[in-house]
Amino acid sequence: MSFTYDTTTNLGKVRLEIGDNLVDPGGLLPSGVNFSDAEINIFLTREGAVMRAAAAALEAAARTYAKKTYSMTSG
Repeated sequence: MSFTYDTTTNLGKVRLEIGDNLVDPGGLLPSGVNFSDAEINIFLTREGAVMRAAAAALEAAARTYAKKTYSMTSG
């Protein structure tokens, strides 16, 4: 999984906006990992703008947290 952080790129700007700018295990996702560059590029391609891509990434992260919370409490 590729991770780059360069705020001169749109990918880096998305990482900055969502707080996904520390290398594993300091990543944004519940397990401490980061979104991959490929995943953020999908958000950028699909949404067409940095802030919209950031919102989509945070929505995806929220779903991941929701699943983790549900699995911990449903047990």
